[in-house]
Amino acid sequence: MWFAEAYRRAVELNPRDYRAWYGLGQTYELLRMPFYALYYFRRATQLRPHDARMWCAMGQCYENDQLQSVDKDKMEVAAIRCYRRAVQNGDREGIALHKLVNIVSLHLGCMLEMIMHCTRSVHVQVRLLVVQRGQAP
Repeated sequence: MWFAEAYRRAVELNPRDYRAWYGLGQTYELLRMPFYALYYFRRATQLRPHDARMWCAMGQCYENDQLQSVDKDKMEVAAIRCYRRAVQNGDREGIALHKLVNIVSLHLGCMLEMIMHCTRSVHVQVRLLVVQRGQAP
């Protein structure tokens, strides 16, 4: 964990160095400590609010399983916000857009399934009404 100490030292020397905060975030993400990683990524985005990479890193951190287990919906919304900020700030690699599409398509799939079930239910109800009134479908 010597590299974490190196990044901490860099932060001590220059608290406005976004690279040190970003490096600490990456370090703690690799160590599977997403709550710490998120703190450091937030600091990096505060220092570099127009850098898409900072927003992508924070969005990916919000998608971490440990954070998702705390409050999946809240973390997903936070990830979407981060990815949107990354896209707004010129996400050159297209990572944020790809991640946004994945998250939204999962929700759309669930919504389409729900709509299909509702439509089937409406059709069943209409048939029952028709039968009750003695009219042939």
